[in-house]
Amino acid sequence: MDSSSSEYQEKPKRPKRKSTNIDDNRISDEQIAHFNHIFCNLNPEKMWTFKSGRIIEKIIYEYARTLKYEFCLHSFIISNIDKKAKSLFRNEEWKEIFFSNCKKMPKIDKLVIELLKKYSVTNLSLFQKIIFKSFLLTNALYFNREHFNLNYVNLVYCAIHTLWKDDDNFTLDLSKLEG
Repeated sequence: MDSSSSEYQEKPKRPKRKSTNIDDNRISDEQIAHFNHIFCNLNPEKMWTFKSGRIIEKIIYEYARTLKYEFCLHSFIISNIDKKAKSLFRNEEWKEIFFSNCKKMPKIDKLVIELLKKYSVTNLSLFQKIIFKSFLLTNALYFNREHFNLNYVNLVYCAIHTLWKDDDNFTLDLSKLEG
């Protein structure tokens, strides 16, 4: 489509976060504009309407646009342990969010669980040593059908470790939404 067309509207790029320091996480006007743009472009037919008739995305939007700091609600993510988010909803709505249309917990292979536990450390040097060591048993051959999930978990952890540059940034930090 021609960019000079009046119908063409370029999606604004998500504003970059300038700092991971919690004191510097004030949300910028640019980020609020991006949040407004995202909300305005949501398809109303695909929004989640409670049995009460209220719409989750609208409730979140009305609250989150007033926040002074970046928060998971700016991505329309609701944490079940967030008391402030819970206060936005009625008790029956809160239950509806977390208990309707729940999927059964998938069966996870014991070896995958063990690998995830093995990677759950809080020291970057130890973490690097663990993720770069083979997840296969000694002298075991790799078979995609048997080891695909283990390989995928390892690949994700190897990639994510690059987000942490030193021990100070390694452990989970609530100010880092991806943490």
